[in-house]
Amino acid sequence: MTRLQSHYEDTPVNDTRSGYCESCGQEVEFTYLGAQRWPQRLVELTGVPPVTYLWVCGCCSTTTSIPKVDL
Repeated sequence: MTRLQSHYEDTPVNDTRSGYCESCGQEVEFTYLGAQRWPQRLVELTGVPPVTYLWVCGCCSTTTSIPKVDL
């Protein structure tokens, strides 16, 4: 488990953080939705990280992931 994984594994769902949303161009509150885990075969074939941390914009409802959100 990486340091980033360890940090977000402990983040409660519905936790909020401020950040800049690239979709709507606003400084907003993001709400943490949880972690999306990818199958190992997909990770190996595509190079995506095994775990993606999902956040939703409070303004435009766009779902984004770490490291896209600079929290």
